[in-house]
Amino acid sequence: MSWLSEFRRRLRARRLLKQADHPAFVEEYLAACGRSSDTRRDLAAFRFVVLDTETTGLDPHQAELLALGAVAVVGGSVRVANSFEALVRPDQDASHANVEVHGILPAESRAGRSRAAVLAAFLSYIRADIIVAHNAGFDVTLLNRDLKADFGIELLNPVLDTAVLARRLEDPTAASGGGSFAPGTFSLDRLAQKHGVPVKERHSAHGDAFVTAQLLLALFAHARRRGLVSPADLL
Repeated sequence: MSWLSEFRRRLRARRLLKQADHPAFVEEYLAACGRSSDTRRDLAAFRFVVLDTETTGLDPHQAELLALGAVAVVGGSVRVANSFEALVRPDQDASHANVEVHGILPAESRAGRSRAAVLAAFLSYIRADIIVAHNAGFDVTLLNRDLKADFGIELLNPVLDTAVLARRLEDPTAASGGGSFAPGTFSLDRLAQKHGVPVKERHSAHGDAFVTAQLLLALFAHARRRGLVSPADLL
């Protein structure tokens, strides 16, 4: 992330904070995002929030959020005790095909918390820390849509995509469109296997977040060998 992008992110947070009356947890989130942070410091100095979602479909503009899971990575280790996991009560039940993937039964979903309550708790959990996800575009698009609808804001955190990072580390020209790889090369399952990450509880939000967090640490080790040692080098 360039200094200009970081400056714009902080400025946007400060402007949103001044524009309207927000719930206290939103004000705290915006205030945290508005503070300066030197992303040139070592990776170990930062808290990374690794997240995953389970939804009713594959279109982030149409699907409903069913579950949100996250785990923190701090100081080079996965902090299982510092995790987030919540079921969301949707407006409609997931299809039978989707239930077979994520295993969340309609009765479990109906017993979940409201979307607004889950997102409020999640904002307090992530603060201004760096968000990590595998193929992050889907999760971030869906969360931004729901945050906009419920609270009038979107995520302001820096976002690190492990699929993009893995491709970049495999081929430095990938960021500029270079490189040619077989389909599925950078799937979560394939990368976990390649880096020796045990895969358990796949296709649950918290389980996938945990696998992605372990993959993140493996990618950090690879990045360090290439001299990439700070968030600024990776974002």
